[in-house]
Amino acid sequence: MRAADGFLIRAPVVGAGNGELSTSRTSSTCYFAREDVPCLISRVCALTGKPVEHIELPQVGRYMADQEYKQHYDAFDLSTEDGRRFAENGGQRVC
Repeated sequence: MRAADGFLIRAPVVGAGNGELSTSRTSSTCYFAREDVPCLISRVCALTGKPVEHIELPQVGRYMADQEYKQHYDAFDLSTEDGRRFAENGGQRVC
């Protein structure tokens, strides 16, 4: 959490490009490179049985008392260009 201090940005939701801002998600986030937290990545790979290239970038999320991420589906529509692009990183989320 300390490593994210000073790097937190408004958290985007999945969308075109690197994501888009939405009123449904009001928290802040900071992404790390996989190389920044090798022990964490090794543990995630061992727990999920997935290769490192399928692991999403680690992130720290911060929710202040008045912030939220409203209920949403965590899957990609594979019939869209963005959905196919996101699915190239190992397919739909499984865990």
